Amino acid sequence: MKGAGLEGKFQKLGLRRGFDFILHLPLRYEDETVLGTAENAVPGEPLQIEARVERAAIAYRPRRQLIVHAQGLVLRFYNFYGSQLKQFQRAAEQGLRVRAFGELRGGWFGAEMVHPRYRIVNEGEPLPEALTPVYPSTAQLPQRELRMRVLQALDSEPLGDTLSDEMRARYGLAGFAESVTLLHRPPPGSDLGALAGRSHSAWRRMKFDELLAQQLSMRFAYRARRARRAPKLPGDGPLLKAFFERLPFKLTRSQSLAAGEVLRDLKMPQPMQRLLQGDVGSGKTVVAAIACLAAVDAGWQAAVMAPTEILSEQHWHKFHEWLAPLGVRIGWLHGGLRKKEKRAAAEAASPRWSQSWKPPAARAEAGAPAEAARAAPRSSGEPEVAQAASSARSATEAAGRRRGLTARLRTSRPRPGPPARCGPWPGRCGRGSRGRPGNRPPAPGSG
Repeated sequence: MKGAGLEGKFQKLGLRRGFDFILHLPLRYEDETVLGTAENAVPGEPLQIEARVERAAIAYRPRRQLIVHAQGLVLRFYNFYGSQLKQFQRAAEQGLRVRAFGELRGGWFGAEMVHPRYRIVNEGEPLPEALTPVYPSTAQLPQRELRMRVLQALDSEPLGDTLSDEMRARYGLAGFAESVTLLHRPPPGSDLGALAGRSHSAWRRMKFDELLAQQLSMRFAYRARRARRAPKLPGDGPLLKAFFERLPFKLTRSQSLAAGEVLRDLKMPQPMQRLLQGDVGSGKTVVAAIACLAAVDAGWQAAVMAPTEILSEQHWHKFHEWLAPLGVRIGWLHGGLRKKEKRAAAEAASPRWSQSWKPPAARAEAGAPAEAARAAPRSSGEPEVAQAASSARSATEAAGRRRGLTARLRTSRPRPGPPARCGPWPGRCGRGSRGRPGNRPPAPGSG
């Protein structure tokens, strides 16, 4: 394999620097330090056998295969190159030997190995002095190339220890250089069971370093999150108070505890980093609604995202049931919207809408009739969607006259689609599933 292709394979494994190769630890080990014979082979266990090559040929029955006859051993290859046939034929002519490593089994010609790892060697060539590590690899990346690069990095890179002598003594840890050298070059007589089971002291040091690096990275990420800034959401506004008063059920102890922790995080000047877990029906949706109301109370918008359109529609119905009586406008945004509708929805969700919105109580105190019209109760005889669009148009035109803007820039309202958004714009039922007109979900409370 050429240099560029080889480097691409290394990068696919995340091996870019010399130290990356040092930390690329073996999966298992194979013992090539000794030679075995067919008589002492254990079924199912690999061993290494050396024999003189006698002849090699291609057989076509029952399928195309390369068969190599050595002294007391047969090697069989079903996938091979023509160069391998020539290699074995030259070895037979020159009286060379083959050193094969693999599982031995009985065959038509006696003991044989199928697709073993092999080398052509001269008689008396010395055996390796260490166990052979087998590394995690990728397609078409030979173990030989990977092993050579790892050993080159092990010899050239500095292996200073990151732990003090006191800490190593406290936890009974081996040195870093000693550990990685033993893992990449285990000497003969090493405890192969401890190395394979990863209970060796060298593996224990690697595990400690990996856990320490993971904890340090989490700490650095925590500091980076704490350095970011987010608006403070007090969590005690009129919408939240009204929501708790109108809620048709009482929160459980766990729901109250989770909601309190979420609201406490929202009061902080840093972004909240919290995962809410719970079984189906445990009340995660109501906790999400409480978090959304905290944002709306502070003059911001909130978005509840769902993985499927059906679930997002269910959330839209539930949020409409809870929040619409409070004057909060709900929109359902989904993937079936046309491009123009998506653009209108994006404009409606821009910060200028949320920044200029005020809770119902604040609007009533300010005496803004146009804003109050957006939260006014609907008449019993007017459809919900039409009333929402009409009130939104009135509010937008009044705001446009006050600011000297063209009213038509804001009369377009977004049709609903996931995710459900709690905010200061009126909701509308948009196109149905797959964008088919007329397939609109019924408005909550309409039937």
